[in-house]
Amino acid sequence: MENQQPVEKATNRLFGYLLITVFFVVVLFAGLFAIKGYFASQEEKNFRSRASALVLASESLGTLADQGVDNAEFASLLGDVKAQYSAAGDWPLKYTAANYEYVQAIQGWSLASEVWDAKVVQNSEYAFQDSVDLDGLSTYLGIGTSKLKFFTASDLIRQLMINSKEHAEKGKTLLGY
Repeated sequence: MENQQPVEKATNRLFGYLLITVFFVVVLFAGLFAIKGYFASQEEKNFRSRASALVLASESLGTLADQGVDNAEFASLLGDVKAQYSAAGDWPLKYTAANYEYVQAIQGWSLASEVWDAKVVQNSEYAFQDSVDLDGLSTYLGIGTSKLKFFTASDLIRQLMINSKEHAEKGKTLLGY
């Protein structure tokens, strides 16, 4: 009978193995979360470096448009902004609102470019009514489609530029620049 081990020692040994296993699992998960957090922060840093080019391109477009450029140069600058937006790649969820603002800014600038092109090509302040998506224009500006006929192309271009610049500024602020 002396050769048998006490039950309490076996229970203590089992409890010790259980504690070591739990400790190992906790350390493993903590390490995985730390690694995931490191790579997530690296992805965010990479995104922010790409997004800074978008911020600069949109500021350049807004500034030069305010100073007065022709429609061809404006279209070229808009192409640069679109290229930088595409180069930014996937937006982290943290910057969803900033992404929305830049999408709105680009949409407004694109509409302004369309209206401007129609004005220049047809040499008329009202030519846009036949060649531009009036539903998209009225939705973006919040103006009824039937009321667009009372606005000149210059009025719409000016308002589209103002709205787009405001959206770009909001996006810039939301990105932390």
